[in-house]
Amino acid sequence: MKKLLLAMTIGLFIGSTQAQELPKPSPHCKIEQVVGLTTVTLDYSRPSVKGRTIFGDLVPFDKVWRFGANKNTIITFSTDAKIDGKEIKAGTYSIFATPSKSGDWVIAFNSDIEQWGAGSFDEAKDVVAVKVKAEEAPMRETFTIEINHIKNGSAHISMVWEKTRINIPFTVDTDAVAKKNVEEAIKK
Repeated sequence: MKKLLLAMTIGLFIGSTQAQELPKPSPHCKIEQVVGLTTVTLDYSRPSVKGRTIFGDLVPFDKVWRFGANKNTIITFSTDAKIDGKEIKAGTYSIFATPSKSGDWVIAFNSDIEQWGAGSFDEAKDVVAVKVKAEEAPMRETFTIEINHIKNGSAHISMVWEKTRINIPFTVDTDAVAKKNVEEAIKK
């Protein structure tokens, strides 16, 4: 009887500890923005500064970083796009950054979306890599990715964290997508 009671107590304890949900230090965020006729979705985790020095310390300069926390940041384009003039097909990609003390960052859009961190980063799987300039910004406690400067056929993917901002310009061919939509509607 004592063994049964002990087994039930252990089972109850294990079951209740597995059911506990606790706040995450780097909470999940998912944003979606329509640019022209293209839906851009970003799925990422948001670490906070918490009094630390971020760039050059927690995130070292000149080393590949997963562009967020936890699972890699994922971006999806519903149509073909151009990132800083370089073509990228409609699809889903992970984003990596290589911050530099000089301010010239490399941002890579990589085809391997199942990575966790930058430990298995493979530059050969980069679909597009561009250089962007980091600039000083007002203090931002929590890592934030925004889609802003939105126009009918262009926008920026902006990252702001600590006292740093980068803008990654991209364009979409809204006219070509609209024309294709009209042609398909006429066929039906």
